This record gives sequence, C-alpha cells and structure tokens, in this order.
Amino acid sequence: MKNYVQNLFFIFLQAHYNKMVKAKLGYVLVLIKGLLSFLIFTVTSQFFSLLIFIPFTNKKKAASTFYTSLLNLYARFILKTHFNIQIKYINKNKETFDNPVLVVCNHQSIIDVPISMSFTSKIRVLNNNWHDNKVARFFITKYIGFFSIFEEKNKLVSDLEPSVSLGCPVLVFPEGIMSNNQKIHRFHKGGFYLAQKLRMNVQPVVIFYSKDILKKSWFYLKHGKAIVKFLEPVEIDSGIYGQTYQELTHYIMNEMRREYADLKKTVESGGY
Repeated sequence: MKNYVQNLFFIFLQAHYNKMVKAKLGYVLVLIKGLLSFLIFTVTSQFFSLLIFIPFTNKKKAASTFYTSLLNLYARFILKTHFNIQIKYINKNKETFDNPVLVVCNHQSIIDVPISMSFTSKIRVLNNNWHDNKVARFFITKYIGFFSIFEEKNKLVSDLEPSVSLGCPVLVFPEGIMSNNQKIHRFHKGGFYLAQKLRMNVQPVVIFYSKDILKKSWFYLKHGKAIVKFLEPVEIDSGIYGQTYQELTHYIMNEMRREYADLKKTVESGGY
C-alpha cells in the first residue's frame, strides 16, 4: 500500500513538472516569436515613415491614393508578421467595399486598428479626436482620411459627401472606447445618423479575441486567436430595423452582441 501511494505521488509530481516545463517552453516560444515580429516591425516602419516625405497630395481626390494604398498594404503586413496571433476571417467578400458602406466594428484591442485598416485602401475613418497634436494628426491624415465625430452633424455630412461619392466606406467604432472584458458596450448613434443621411448601407463586423490577446501585455507578446466575422449588410432602405437612425443603432448593436456571444461560445468549446 505504501509503495502504491508513493508511486501515485511520484506520478503527480512528474505530471506537475511536465506541465510547468511545457508552460515555460510555451512562454519562451511566444517571447521568441514576439521579438522576431518586433524586429521586422522596427526595420520596416523606418522605411514606411520615410515615405511620408514623398510629395504626393494630401487631398483625397480619389478613393484610393498612394498613401491609403500604402497604409492598407502595411496593415496587412503587420498582421501577417505578428507570429503570435492567428486571424481567421469569416464571410469576407471582395465585393463588400465596391460601394460606400458604414463599416461598424466593436473595439477591444489595439489590433482592431491594423485589422480594420487592412479591409480596403478606400476606407475613411470617423474618430473621436484621440490626438490633439496637430503635427501628429498631419502625419496620420496624410495616410488616410479622418473625420471627427464631434463635428456638427450637418457639417460632417457635407465633409463626408465627396468621399462617399467616390465610393469610400466609412469606418466607425461606435462604442467610443476600447473595452477588453469580452463585451460589446452601448453604441453611440452619430455614425448611424451619417449612414441614414448619406444613404449608406451598414456593414457590421464582429471581432472576437481569445482572452490571452486581451490581457495587458506588450503588443508583440499578445498571443491567441482573432476571429473577424462580416455579418449580413443592412440595407439602409430595407426598413427591417425601423425608420430612425436610433432604431438602426439599436438593431445593429443587438445583432453584433448576439453574434459575439455565438462566436465566444464556439471558440470556448474548441471551434475555429
């Protein structure tokens, strides 16, 4: 009996030791891949930054410009060379951005930025004045068109009309803040007001991250899965959501929350 108990104890210690070794090796692998990804980013970002001085026009007279195309390409590159994160796209269609749409994404990680920038080189962004530094804003807006959501609504409609007439989709994160608790928070209505005024259909995109990605850690030490699912677009004249932009806001929010819950359940049960 004594030997039996000793053998069980030895087996338990061996299993615990193996688990610890496996965890340590996993962390080392994440660290190596993270450092390699960061090295690639550091080298390529220097070249990318220098291109800002090329004297192409800053005025968006076409849907895609030299800078927006470059940013789109670089966003895809960043995602491909972040070796710790696996990204799966669902229902992504090449024709999604042939016509101007309001692209609505939930916001849970800084990774949302390269993911959304990689959709198309035509995209324009509704932002919440995240940076008041005029120099920084010049460098950012040279690559892509930013429009402040805090502008007077009718003025913002007028400002966006030329881009929409060119066929540019408009991106918005309607939660307004970044949330890492695996929940979609209440939506602000400004983007949906614009969609109704500019007669843009709405393309909801739900982004789900595994918990390890949402932990507070260095960008390149984040690891896990990211699922990017394009829901069925909502036609602005369909009437399925009601008649007002307030009803449109609640309809899209509820649809995205429902889909997010389904994605979470699927991933946690071993899917994707």
